[in-house]
Amino acid sequence: MEINKTTVCKLAAVVVLSLGFGKSLWAQETTAGEIVENTATVVFDVGGVTQPQVTSNTSDFVVDRKVNFTLVKDDAAYVSGVPGSSGASASVLTYTLENTSNDVLDFNLSAVDQAAAATDAFGGSDTIDAANTQVFVDNGDGVYDPATDTLTFVDELASGADVKIFVVVDVPVSAVNEDIIGINLQATAAESGAAATEGAALVASGADGEDVEDTLFADAAGTGGDAATDGQVHALSAVEVVAAEIAVVKTSEVVSDPTRGTTNPLRIPGATIKWTITITNDGAAAADNLVVNDLLDTDTTYVPGTIQIGGVAEDDDTAGADESDPNGADFGVTTAGAVTGAIGSLAGGGTSTTLTFDVVID
Repeated sequence: MEINKTTVCKLAAVVVLSLGFGKSLWAQETTAGEIVENTATVVFDVGGVTQPQVTSNTSDFVVDRKVNFTLVKDDAAYVSGVPGSSGASASVLTYTLENTSNDVLDFNLSAVDQAAAATDAFGGSDTIDAANTQVFVDNGDGVYDPATDTLTFVDELASGADVKIFVVVDVPVSAVNEDIIGINLQATAAESGAAATEGAALVASGADGEDVEDTLFADAAGTGGDAATDGQVHALSAVEVVAAEIAVVKTSEVVSDPTRGTTNPLRIPGATIKWTITITNDGAAAADNLVVNDLLDTDTTYVPGTIQIGGVAEDDDTAGADESDPNGADFGVTTAGAVTGAIGSLAGGGTSTTLTFDVVID
């Protein structure tokens, strides 16, 4: 059959795409930097006769890097802190960082104090700054250990992997009960590639480059004030100070005088006066190793054997069973001219005890 320009030709074309690698629809996202190669072939026939297939050029492109990650606090409530605590006694906040990018990444880390009066992670209000904060990355066991958790940045975190991060907070000695230290942990996506070396913060690409690995930020906004798609996630947590609040009140009562005895006695020379020292702990934490020291006025003389702690008689020296009660008291032994009482531990929540002793007005 002769074919000319007026011959009606039937063209049946089937386009077949060939990928350079295979990947399940449900598998992990394609890794950044992979090269996708595609070649199309066209088969057809003319006038019922199969013609040679036509093959396109091989087209390829580099899969870009989608930077996505989450940073969340693990603590469901305030972490307790004690005034003056640091080192092994410091408060430890725990976070989880998960890399949901399609690439291995480093992450730069920093922790900053929230502004005064800012709303903290648990709905309270920041009242005081930390004395010091440090950030460390977990070694894999999920528990902060100062001896082994020493890395200060996230190193070579694989796609789909997560890691614990610890913020170690030193509490100022000036902190009082119920003070709140709001902490904002900041994680910034960084370049990977060199193990044990902290990468530089990533920068999002502008226009698409087909043959280069571009970077696109896909991260959501965190709880600490950062914006979405900025390559950073900030997350809040907080320390609440749990402290003892010790109030000390000293009162006097005249017991007797040389003229009236115990009937309506007055505070004249020779009168016996009972001093009562009331110690109350209104804080949330127990006060331990509590010791009262009362230096007597030079116009009075201590009455031997009159010291009582919590209504229990104590002797005047630093020896004997009463010294391991755990209470104990003495006059003039621990401190010259003073009554000293070892109260021991005093629980919080309004718990009180008393130390009493008698003196005579000279």
